[in-house]
Amino acid sequence: MVHVPYRGPAPATLGVLAGDADCGFLATPTVLPHVKAGKLTALAVSSVQPSPLAPQVPTLATALGQPTLDISFKLVLQAPKRTPAPIVAELERAAREIMRKPEVRARLQAADLVAIGSSHADVQAAMKAETARWEPLVRRLAIKLE
Repeated sequence: MVHVPYRGPAPATLGVLAGDADCGFLATPTVLPHVKAGKLTALAVSSVQPSPLAPQVPTLATALGQPTLDISFKLVLQAPKRTPAPIVAELERAAREIMRKPEVRARLQAADLVAIGSSHADVQAAMKAETARWEPLVRRLAIKLE
């Protein structure tokens, strides 16, 4: 496979539809209409759990027979490194409050996202764990940022 970079899920979906790319890791809400229309085939979702938007599509872990495989996509609210602790605490509080709102949870679910509302410390620990998890593969494959 050859990596073909696109500027977002919509252009990537168009690239696959046009045959410019053979396949892609594409956002469920973006591709689902094309799957339902029979223009694309959904092979798997990369999340640990099946997508509520496409429960019939297997997880990648199931499709590959690798039950511990987890390539979940995460969105993280971030602030500049030297942001004062009281501001970080206020951002955390506001984000948790917003994430509890039913209308926000519904909009996120429609985008195939799950609101977690972790603390700054939880996010840092998770990011360190993800880095440790993927770093050996990145080094072995000599992956470089372009």
